[in-house]
Amino acid sequence: MTLLEILGGAFVDVVGSLLAAFLLCYLGWNAFKLVHHPEIGVPFLLCLGWISLPHHLTASTFVQMVVVYTGVGALILWPVGRKWYRDHSS
Repeated sequence: MTLLEILGGAFVDVVGSLLAAFLLCYLGWNAFKLVHHPEIGVPFLLCLGWISLPHHLTASTFVQMVVVYTGVGALILWPVGRKWYRDHSS
């Protein structure tokens, strides 16, 4: 039973952190899309992750994975935000 608990906990950590990172990227995108600059959401999310790394929040594996997944998602969204701005700036 202990092995199943460990596997279940790891699964919940991975899926939960992916969901949390998706929500952070989505909220960052939409918050800065309101001012017609969604590409600014990417540096904001990266700075948020960079600020939270050296503090006590990194004691949690879940938070570490959220920061990493949010960074990857933010880097993926950066060119998409720049393209969106070019298409909607006129």
